Order: sequence, then C-alpha cells, then structure tokens
Amino acid sequence: MNKIKSQRGKLLEGKTSFFAKQKRGIVSQRETNDVSPLSTMTEDKNFWELIDYPVTTEKAVRIIEDENKLTFQLKRLETRKQEIKKSFEEEFKAKVEKVNTLIDRKGKKRVVIKLKKEFSAGDIGVKLGII
Repeated sequence: MNKIKSQRGKLLEGKTSFFAKQKRGIVSQRETNDVSPLSTMTEDKNFWELIDYPVTTEKAVRIIEDENKLTFQLKRLETRKQEIKKSFEEEFKAKVEKVNTLIDRKGKKRVVIKLKKEFSAGDIGVKLGII
C-alpha cells in the first residue's frame, strides 16, 4: 500500500497509478528497467527483410505522384520507424523526410514514407514496378 499526500494535505492510502505518482513528483522516470528502446534495436536489417510488398492501390499511386510518398506493407508489427528510415535510405540512396505508420483493419502494419523534395518517389516507383 502506498501512502501519498494529496494536494490539499490529506493522506491517501491504496493503490496509486504511475501518472498520479508522477504528477505529485514521487516518480520522475518510468518504474521499469532503464533500457532505452533504441538500444534494443537489432543489427542493421535489409529493407526487404522489413517490407512485405509495396502497396499498389489507386490511392497509393496517386500519393506517389502528388505528394512524393511511397506506401509499403510491413512483415511485422514490431518494426520501428527508425529502422524503416535507415534501411530505406541505404537501399534506395534517397533521403527520407518523414515516416508514418498505421495499422489497418486487418491488423497489418503499413508505412508511408515521404521523400525530400530533391528525390522523386515516382522514380523509385518505376524501379519497383508500381507505376
């Protein structure tokens, strides 16, 4: 049982959440092991080990042309944005401006990669056979 003083000075007993403790200044960081999520990343992976296939829907092709973005289906839900960005830049020699991820209704993870203005998503789309 934890004993915490409330803001009005009353003594509170019982279970308190992490956020309540953090708000009152009792806990400053997470009460978990001090392992950084970035330190748990494995060795550099090839882009094609992370990606299942490029998405070729009408909307995906439209955003290639209009917004300079490429869409891919990922193999695993645990894949991080930093891993995707690093492996994409190594594979295609293009600079990435932004990486967005989403999980669709089927429970699959997709990634939308926005390239910097100097690089064309259309050229990479042609190499991949999307356009």
